[in-house]
Amino acid sequence: MSVWAAVYQKKAILTTGRAIQCKADTIRRAPTLAARATLCYNAPGWLGRPEGSVYALQNIVLIGMPGSGKSTVGVLLAKRLGMRFLDTDLLLIEQTGVTLPQLLRQQGVEGFLTLEGAMGEALHCEHTIIATGGSMVLSTPAMENLCKQAFCVWLDTPLPFLQARIDQAADRGIAAGPGVTLAQIDAVRRPLYEHYQNVRIEGAQGVEAVVRAVLDTLRERSISF
Repeated sequence: MSVWAAVYQKKAILTTGRAIQCKADTIRRAPTLAARATLCYNAPGWLGRPEGSVYALQNIVLIGMPGSGKSTVGVLLAKRLGMRFLDTDLLLIEQTGVTLPQLLRQQGVEGFLTLEGAMGEALHCEHTIIATGGSMVLSTPAMENLCKQAFCVWLDTPLPFLQARIDQAADRGIAAGPGVTLAQIDAVRRPLYEHYQNVRIEGAQGVEAVVRAVLDTLRERSISF
């Protein structure tokens, strides 16, 4: 099976013990991304609700730079809130059958971003904490889909902390060209994180403090899931 065919294959990924059904749309009949149908909710999001009212959303979407702690925080949030957890990087690995560094070598940066964005645009989850890849914000259709009926949390972590975490890890498969620095990546993505976020959380504090800050924000804004 080709990489493209694998990305659009309908699969159920087991995360916190329950299956998340990730539905592909009519892409099998559509040769171009422009022909893809949108799979998302049509109901208005939380921003249109009266202030102070209690209302329910479907998902929490975590965005931020590589190394900002999205996956670690996401797992803990899922446990605290009794929700599922989905890491889009792991889903991309599952559906393509190769690691992120391998996928970048095979497809190049632009090809990788196209695959990631198409997956994000077709993703349909409920009651789920979604930890996105750091480059997902580069795809407008993907973010528009993911953020519908979702609360978007930006884990904003200073560059020195990010660099230290990345240096300690194996090749993370960061979607950037050769010689591009972390600061340059951040400069491009920061306005997009700012655009999509519903709340910005300082990511340099400990994981427990970050989780507590997210939960406090949900409580203060009377948001439930």
